[in-house]
Amino acid sequence: MCVESDFANDKDRRTVYVGNLNFQTNEAKLEGIFKNYGVLKEVRLPRFHDSGLRRGFAMIEFAHHSAATRALEAADGLRIDGRNVVVQLVSDNKGTKEFRPVPEKLLPKIAERSAILKALDLDKHASKRRRTAPPPKADDDE
Repeated sequence: MCVESDFANDKDRRTVYVGNLNFQTNEAKLEGIFKNYGVLKEVRLPRFHDSGLRRGFAMIEFAHHSAATRALEAADGLRIDGRNVVVQLVSDNKGTKEFRPVPEKLLPKIAERSAILKALDLDKHASKRRRTAPPPKADDDE
């Protein structure tokens, strides 16, 4: 039995991801909204390291899993500072990445860009290709 792993899993079940946040939304605003669903342990609004600006999402940890579940059910789609937010349990999003196909309207642009890069030999794989040196020139003097 791995107690540390069980604790980490429990923390994931008590933590919600809140996405599509307005960049002006602050911790106090989120605390005021999410405390209605249960006791909060922590509200984190990550920032970009280089600029210090907010990244547009938050991680909110509750004291109990049931509070996180209530927040998920009630706050998903809630309008906060002019934006409809997305709320997900962290444990539901572990190790998954939703596949989203490229929109059809972008396909011609992507094809055009690929053709240009290929013509210029600037595509991202160009540096990985094995390049052979041109054959040495034959001396006509011999």
